[in-house]
Amino acid sequence: MIEENINWEVVQLFKNETLPGSKDIEEGKVDAIIFTGSSCSSKLDQNLDSGHLGWISNLYNWMKNTVFKLEEHQRIPIIVSCFSFQLTAQVASGIVEVNPHGKVICKAETLNFTDYFYQQDFVKEYVKRYNLQIENVKDYKVFEGHGDSVLDVGDNNSNNDNIDIKQLATSNPTNDTIINEMALYNDHILSVQFHCEWNKNTVVDILFPELEEFGDLTEELKNEALDSYNQPLQNKELLKILSIFIETKFLEK
Repeated sequence: MIEENINWEVVQLFKNETLPGSKDIEEGKVDAIIFTGSSCSSKLDQNLDSGHLGWISNLYNWMKNTVFKLEEHQRIPIIVSCFSFQLTAQVASGIVEVNPHGKVICKAETLNFTDYFYQQDFVKEYVKRYNLQIENVKDYKVFEGHGDSVLDVGDNNSNNDNIDIKQLATSNPTNDTIINEMALYNDHILSVQFHCEWNKNTVVDILFPELEEFGDLTEELKNEALDSYNQPLQNKELLKILSIFIETKFLEK
């Protein structure tokens, strides 16, 4: 796949390392960007006293003033995950709140794909490449862990920037609140709430200690998370979709 030919450079934002500017993107120095999750809240007002406000504020402003200002011919593929999705939604005047009922979500969720999802070229390529029937690409289950959720993906007229936003997938973990799981901004920023890159060891070795540090690790949550990996998950399938997204958008540029 084409992303195997990309030399990925790790940028640690919490160490105030620098993100590329629009000139770097214009000159072709950056082919694609992937933003991961974070144990921090994406809500700026919750980071005032945490020591994390600086780098999170810098990322927010970079998304607003660099990424969302790119001309169409500059729009490289960008994937934002979990925390980064929440921050992106806020840039687009979306709504991010603490999870319904105030509980950390740490389990598998079923994705409800929208019509917009099936209309995307990268989804059509996924179906074609793996000889799938489009009607069978549904109800994908994937693991996720987050304390906040995107309740509204944003406003297409946000900040007078005329941002194009497509809702691609939702979930309904509490039967009374819809959570956004996938969205596409300006046709080149693919945002996901879930963690298809995680496995059981990631959850046990990394996520559980962080939840315990914050006082959020209960036996119920732990059992629910571990039980999720005893059922079929479509993590690999979703990783393929994300990979094809980068590939197809890279070739379009």
